[in-house]
Amino acid sequence: MGASMSMGVFGAAGLCAYIWGPSILDTVLGESPDRSHPAFITFLLVMVPGIVIGAVGGVAGVLVPLFSPRYPLHGCTLVLFAWVRDKYACFRPPNLEHH
Repeated sequence: MGASMSMGVFGAAGLCAYIWGPSILDTVLGESPDRSHPAFITFLLVMVPGIVIGAVGGVAGVLVPLFSPRYPLHGCTLVLFAWVRDKYACFRPPNLEHH
């Protein structure tokens, strides 16, 4: 999911480089950014929705099909999660209701 979120940052930088030229990445969006330049404002306005769309797309593209009953390996996924749950059961707090 981190890779799909970083595509929002790279996409915003690429859009700014396309509009204002590649030198904008070193001058305006560089180490000491010029916050009054339109490229910086465009970068921020495109980057934030790009990160949100990337996060939603990452969750929808990986987790939703993984837990979907139509997914061909759905049973294997449930067995894997049950195995991990049982393997690391010693890290759960004890059940104090059964004394």
